[in-house]
Amino acid sequence: MTTSPTTSLTPQEQRVRRAHVSATSAVLAVCAAAYLAVVALVAGELPGRIAVHFGLDGTSDGWLGRSVALVSFGVFAVGLPVLLLVVFAAGQWWRGASARLTSALVTGLAAGLVALFGHLLWSQRGLTDTTDLQLAAWAVLWPLAAALGVGLLTAAVLPPALPQPDPVAVEPIEITPTDRVSWFGDVRSSQVMIWALLGSVIAVVAATLVSGIWWLWLVVLLMLLLFPATTIFRVTVDRSGLTWRSALGVPRGRVPLEDVTGVSIVEVRPGDFGGYGVRSVPGATAVVTRSGPALQVQRGDRRFVITLDEPVAAAGVLEGLRLRAGR
Repeated sequence: MTTSPTTSLTPQEQRVRRAHVSATSAVLAVCAAAYLAVVALVAGELPGRIAVHFGLDGTSDGWLGRSVALVSFGVFAVGLPVLLLVVFAAGQWWRGASARLTSALVTGLAAGLVALFGHLLWSQRGLTDTTDLQLAAWAVLWPLAAALGVGLLTAAVLPPALPQPDPVAVEPIEITPTDRVSWFGDVRSSQVMIWALLGSVIAVVAATLVSGIWWLWLVVLLMLLLFPATTIFRVTVDRSGLTWRSALGVPRGRVPLEDVTGVSIVEVRPGDFGGYGVRSVPGATAVVTRSGPALQVQRGDRRFVITLDEPVAAAGVLEGLRLRAGR
C-alpha cells in the first residue's frame, strides 16, 4: 500500500524522503538567491527594453520591457522547477526507482535556466539599444554545462533507490469456453496533475500575450492537445487481449492475449517510470496517471503497466482469459 503520512513511513523511507526534499529544496533556494543577486547587481544598468529571444544567427528578434523581463525570467527559472517538484511530490517521486534522476532533472533545470537568464541580463548591462544584440554560441553551452553538473551532483549525493514492491498475484475469474467476458474502464489523472497542466497552459498563454512572440501560440496549441492525450485513457480487456487509448485517440496500444505470459497487481508511483503519461523504461512500458495500484501485464521479458481504478477486476478477467486460452 502507498503510505502518505510521514509518521507511517519506515526509518529508511523517512531518510530517503528527507534527503530528496532537502537536496532539491536547497538547490532551488540557491538558484532563486543567485537570480535575485544578479538582478540586484545589474537592474540599474539594464536598458528599458531587454532582448529575450534570438534567431538562429544569434541576433536578437524578441524584446520585453525591463520589469516584465525580470519577472518573467524569475518565474520561468524558479517557478517552472518548483511546479515540477510539486507535481512529482504528489506522486511521492522519492519512492520511485528513478527518484535520483527525477531530483537531478528538477535541480539541473533550475540551474540551467538561472545560468541562461542570468547571462542574458549580465550581457545587456550598460547597453542603450539591444536591437542588434548578438548572442554568442558559448552563452548557451555553459548553461547546459551548469544544468548537467548540478544534476549529476544532486544524483551523486542522494541515497540509492528504495526497494520496489513485489507484484501481487491475482485470482483469475473462471471463464468457460462459451462465456463472452470483457472489462471496460477509464483512468484519469489526479487533480494535482490536472491543475498543474492547466497552470502550465495559463502561464504560457500569459507569457505569449506579454511577449508578443507569435510562435508561442504553437506551444499553447501543443499543450492543449497533450491534455487529452495524457490525462484520460480508455482501457478494454477482452478475448483479444488488452487495448488502451487516450481521449485524443493517440497515443494508443495493445497487448495481444497470445503475448500475455503473466498478470499481477503492483503499486506504482510516477517516479518509478520518470513521470506521468505514457512512459518507456528498460524492460517496461507504462501509462501512469497517479500513484496507487496498477495492472501489470508480463509479455515475455517486457512488462506493460497501467494505473486503473479497478485493477483487480481487470487483472482477474485478463488472467481468466489467458488461462482459458491455455497460455
